[in-house]
Amino acid sequence: MFDYGIGACLAGLGALLFWIGFMGNLPFLPKTIDAGSPGTLAESIPINLALIALFGIQHAVMARPVFKKAITHFIPVAAERSTFVLLV
Repeated sequence: MFDYGIGACLAGLGALLFWIGFMGNLPFLPKTIDAGSPGTLAESIPINLALIALFGIQHAVMARPVFKKAITHFIPVAAERSTFVLLV
């Protein structure tokens, strides 16, 4: 269980570091925020709103006590927080 928690935290840290590199246009990453052709504002706004809503809904659902109780039928109680970190 300890290994799972460490792995989930390292995955979250890796995602955070990748995001920092992505936003900072670090040259060793395969794709950064400025790579590719820019879309129009009309295309970007709905996509960004959908991504923000997807994150918000997932976060809100997983933070509810009902979900936490239901998920512990499939995973140990000790892995609940690590799974939340890994999935959000």
